[in-house]
Amino acid sequence: MWYRITRSGWANVLICIISVYSIPLLSNPLCANFTLSDTLTLTECIEIALNNSPDLRIARNNLRVGELNLQDMKTAIVPTIQLSGGYNLNNVYNRLEWTSNHYNLSINATITPFNSGKNLINIAKARNSLAIQRQIYRTTEQAVILNLIRKYFNLLKSQAMLKLYEENLTQKQQQLDLARTRFELGLAPKSDVLKAEVEVTRAEVDLTQARGELELARMELNDALGIDLDYPIRIKQVKFIEEQLPSLDSCIAIALKGRPDLLKSQSDIVINAYNLKLAWLERLPCLTITGSYHLHADRFIFGDTPLNRTNLTQYSDWSISVGLSFPIFDGGKTWRAIETATLYLNNSRLEYDKLKRSAILEVQLAYVDMVTGLKKIELTRKQLTSAQLSYDAALGRYKAGIASITEVIDASIALLDSKLSYTSAIYDYLVAKSRLAVAMGQLPYKLED
Repeated sequence: MWYRITRSGWANVLICIISVYSIPLLSNPLCANFTLSDTLTLTECIEIALNNSPDLRIARNNLRVGELNLQDMKTAIVPTIQLSGGYNLNNVYNRLEWTSNHYNLSINATITPFNSGKNLINIAKARNSLAIQRQIYRTTEQAVILNLIRKYFNLLKSQAMLKLYEENLTQKQQQLDLARTRFELGLAPKSDVLKAEVEVTRAEVDLTQARGELELARMELNDALGIDLDYPIRIKQVKFIEEQLPSLDSCIAIALKGRPDLLKSQSDIVINAYNLKLAWLERLPCLTITGSYHLHADRFIFGDTPLNRTNLTQYSDWSISVGLSFPIFDGGKTWRAIETATLYLNNSRLEYDKLKRSAILEVQLAYVDMVTGLKKIELTRKQLTSAQLSYDAALGRYKAGIASITEVIDASIALLDSKLSYTSAIYDYLVAKSRLAVAMGQLPYKLED
């Protein structure tokens, strides 16, 4: 289904990812292996945009925070070891001496392997929070790529439009030369020359506007890349390949299975379900088991006899505590927490249903746009063929003296409109395919090794 882009220089792209910001280009880096003379592919532009995107860096940092939080939650079920020591002076032992009356050194290890499952629930919550950050990262990545693709195709489209307007100006100048020749030979009135001159001026205006639009498109692409707006970037053309469309049902099925916003919403439901469990645990009897081991290291290290140094039982103690708490009265705080957690859970389920409907609608709209785009390409191609034949016929009749310059001008205007429509249809279709990929939860491009 997707258009294909040949990928070259994979090693260079990896180096670019590592070394971005390492070599300045104007005031912003582009990539260590890219220079002013390079013509960048869509793939390379995407890599640069991903590396320079502040939104993606924020999402990546938040993803790392989620990973650290999960590690913190896991430490609740592993022992904690603490080393403490100090040197004391008081009103009884007030001389600076290195004796056991003054110093102390101890090592304490503590573990709480069970507290009614709260630790395991918190770990599961942290794991789902990390999954949410992954989906946020995916969503941000999709947005950055789609924005880059829009700007990339817009620049290609503007370049193609500029070329068409340049060809149009050349064509209008040829018509003016022909009208002047026929007027000098007495085969055409002066009005033909005047009309042709008007069309040349109009073509020059259109060309000037096209150049301005091309410059704006270039600056927009530079902005999407995260580089200087006046950077003279050059990009490669993307080959248009018509491919068979997938079915709408398959697109919807893929979207419901893999869209990051839907996966994020599912993780929200799970987290709120865990919050409800934690709220209920506050209402139920709570059983905790805690173990600790304490070593008086100062006595062990600075003991009087070698035998004492190896006898740890004289310098250590341990304890195992089992606790059971029964909540009796807290002013209804726990019940309100349970109700609040239930409401959040219900809201998250409603939010998922809402997102699901929105996702289906987005896929359907993008699919219709793509189908419409393909149809527009087919129709504008036929229109272009007819307009070209009509123009050639009108020009031939004018040269033969059996048609007016107005017929030639009208035919040339129709030909230009057909060329512009066909060019727009192609790039609009490519953007529509990328939009459908995002609607389906996929990255809006496919690479070839």
